[in-house]
Amino acid sequence: MKNNLGNYFKSYGVVGMAIAVAVAINVVAWVWAKEARSEYIQKNKELAALTTQRSGPVQIKRESEKIAAVRDRVARGFVFPEKIVDFIVFLEDAAKETGNLVSISSAETDGEKTAKDLLKFKVALTGSYSGFVNFSARLENSPYLIRVRRIEIFQTIEPLSKQSVLKENLDIEIPSL
Repeated sequence: MKNNLGNYFKSYGVVGMAIAVAVAINVVAWVWAKEARSEYIQKNKELAALTTQRSGPVQIKRESEKIAAVRDRVARGFVFPEKIVDFIVFLEDAAKETGNLVSISSAETDGEKTAKDLLKFKVALTGSYSGFVNFSARLENSPYLIRVRRIEIFQTIEPLSKQSVLKENLDIEIPSL
């Protein structure tokens, strides 16, 4: 019996030692995993910081391109003094394309001084009602920031052809740089 009892303690001792070794391995693995996890989190933070620093110039470049596009679109709405002829040509082309005859003059002829940042024009159109509506649509959809100050519409009869003709007088202003 003594022999069986010794084998019993030996076998439980071996099992106990195996359990103790397994627990020790698990504790060591748990500590190692905790360190690895904290190192992984730290490295991810560093990577995120580097990515942010690297994408900073790229983001700034994208933003500056967007700002430049908006600035160019806004600048196209203004008339530069050296480009005033282009604006007048635009008005003439819009009138021609909509079937109107046009006469354009400066609004400063009536003695009143205009602001330096506004260009004022008097536009006289002769044509049909639909031509006037289409001309107005062209002004509204143009890249220029045109403001119509006054519209005067009246109908006349041509003496030679005895046909009714619509005449429109517009006072417009546009910002200048």
